[in-house]
Amino acid sequence: MLRILIADGTPAAMQAERETFGIPSNASLFEAALRSQQPHIGCSSINVADGQDLPGGVSLGDFDGLMFSGSPLHIYDRTLEVTRQIDFARAAFTAGLPAWGSCWGLQLATVARASDRLGLDAQEKICRAP
Repeated sequence: MLRILIADGTPAAMQAERETFGIPSNASLFEAALRSQQPHIGCSSINVADGQDLPGGVSLGDFDGLMFSGSPLHIYDRTLEVTRQIDFARAAFTAGLPAWGSCWGLQLATVARASDRLGLDAQEKICRAP
């Protein structure tokens, strides 16, 4: 069975506000999309923005792929919620885990890979607000 990890990028406090309007979490939307195509897929999600770790005994290597969900955060903000996700993306890429992301995921990938290849100062230059 294919196992996919969904890395949710929306902090819980922001998600709670969305839920008051009936908007489901990004992770649940991503999981529903995956299951519509692969009903027996194994999905797990963690909230990387809030620092949630993988469950004990589980590693990135236990998954066949990673999906980065959307996020209302801004990649150039130097908040803990953003830097946690950049660090997590870097760890996933280092582990060789195939990853997919739209919008927020692409921003994470760009910053994580640029800082790996060009040094941490590249991350600062890329993330500088216009």
